Amino acid sequence: MSEHHKNTFLGRRYFSVLTLAFVIGIYFALRFPISKVFFTDFLQISLLLLGALFLLCSLAGLMTRSFSGFFLIWFMLLFCILGIFRIYVFDSLQYADLMAQASTVCRYDGMLTEDPTPSSTQKTLGFSVRIFAMHEGTEEKPIQGSIKLYADPASAAALKRGDRITFTAKLQNPETAPYPGGYSYHDALRRQNLCFSAYAKELAPCPEKDCPYTFTERLQGLGLTIQKSILNAIDQSFGSVTEESALLKGILMGIRDDFTPEQYQSFADSGLIHITAVSGMHVMFLSSFLFFLSRALRLKKRIANLCLIPVLILFAAATAFTPSVCRSVIMMLLFLLSMLVQKEPDSLTSLSAAAFLLLLINPYTLTSYSFLLSFSSTLGILLFATPLTLSFKHLFHKTPSAAPQGIAPPLARIAAGAKEQVLASVSMSVASNIGVGYFSARFFQRINWGSLFANIAILPLGAYSFVLGLIHWVVYLLCPPLARLIAAFLLRPPLFLMNQIAKFFSNDLFLIPISVPPESFLPVYGILCLILLIALRPAPSDRNKTSAFTETANYDKIEPLSTNTTTHPGGRI
Repeated sequence: MSEHHKNTFLGRRYFSVLTLAFVIGIYFALRFPISKVFFTDFLQISLLLLGALFLLCSLAGLMTRSFSGFFLIWFMLLFCILGIFRIYVFDSLQYADLMAQASTVCRYDGMLTEDPTPSSTQKTLGFSVRIFAMHEGTEEKPIQGSIKLYADPASAAALKRGDRITFTAKLQNPETAPYPGGYSYHDALRRQNLCFSAYAKELAPCPEKDCPYTFTERLQGLGLTIQKSILNAIDQSFGSVTEESALLKGILMGIRDDFTPEQYQSFADSGLIHITAVSGMHVMFLSSFLFFLSRALRLKKRIANLCLIPVLILFAAATAFTPSVCRSVIMMLLFLLSMLVQKEPDSLTSLSAAAFLLLLINPYTLTSYSFLLSFSSTLGILLFATPLTLSFKHLFHKTPSAAPQGIAPPLARIAAGAKEQVLASVSMSVASNIGVGYFSARFFQRINWGSLFANIAILPLGAYSFVLGLIHWVVYLLCPPLARLIAAFLLRPPLFLMNQIAKFFSNDLFLIPISVPPESFLPVYGILCLILLIALRPAPSDRNKTSAFTETANYDKIEPLSTNTTTHPGGRI
């Protein structure tokens, strides 16, 4: 990339711009449902417009001998239309077979893709079912689609993931939000790739049907086995459910089922709930630990990168492929693949590729709190972390090369290193909060300014607990008594301290309640962030310094492991 493009906001990151256009198309399609008649007219007009615009861009490019700018506009419009088209395909074509039977009572054959769990009313058990056949009288018809099925506990309690069942039900189209901003059961099911819900009074086994697992389901099953093994190791080593064991489950697997209401509220109010929501930060912990092991074992870098790929995929499967984990794993995989082919990774392009892939698979992911918080937080870190670090260094030591007076060189180095770590942690936390600022205000109606300082202490403790928690699981598989000693003497103290930090910073003193911003404020917030980014952008003379600024001087290159850190003031990411 030329020096000119390095000094511009996006450089030649055209794919990031196209991904933004794709997101805008999905957003408008979600906001304004499209009928089949309207979409047909819309598609015809769009094709004519794209054709005319293509000719105009070609003529303008020939006249100015510059094609990139004109065709970027053409591709932006194309990707916006693709976003709209993806929603239409998902709503109208992807589940066309099941939609045709939605108004009638039919008998279906299907396979459970998850274990039954109590519904919100506690009166039924709910579970997802992949349907592979339906019956019309004596005729059996192959059909594809997944639904959310509810049944009485008496008939569904003995079921488990992988069981094949036959049932009779009437598919119900889930309700949309009753008012703007309200809860939409329709969108909640769509985010899980489920098209309908249904209630079955009676279930029967269907052993004679051959419905093998798909590759994704097999991978999910393996991940679920690993998750259950880790949770069982924690339960057996700690002996009983405590706040410490509940927190360790959250740190390792993002499972908060054992949290007490008070414990959950303290982490949510303190802005530290992100430590229990598996995200890019945890992927960074795992990757750093495995890279450390590879260096200790003297493995070649290429071999270490190849070994890390399946481990990351299994970790994503064990954490149920949440959007935040998928985002960070996809980013890390792109980094690893780039290094394997000797290409220079680009953080912003990798983030855009992760968003594009997730939305291409399921466009309703855009309505997920997890997706929005995770991606906006990471985007904030990519854009603001380095310039904030440089600004803080200017503020706190104008002459960074000078050693503090009266301090011996070893102590001076320790003090300088500690200051660097504190500045980097504060910069990362502030950058993340800038990224999620709008969504945090909209989803949680509060800002916790204390989280900027709490994260300085909680992140090292979280990294220690995460790595040691995985080691504890491996040790438990080999020697359970030794694992109990690790849990009692090495894991309990930091977990206890993290709970106390969360309780302290959940005080009302650190909370600032705010009103819910409207959706129309999002572009305004984006413009304000852009202005701040331009204002913080370091001067060329500062970026070329080789003193204490060296490690962060290159504004356009951020280390792969640091880009996956995700913090936010609240909610699951």
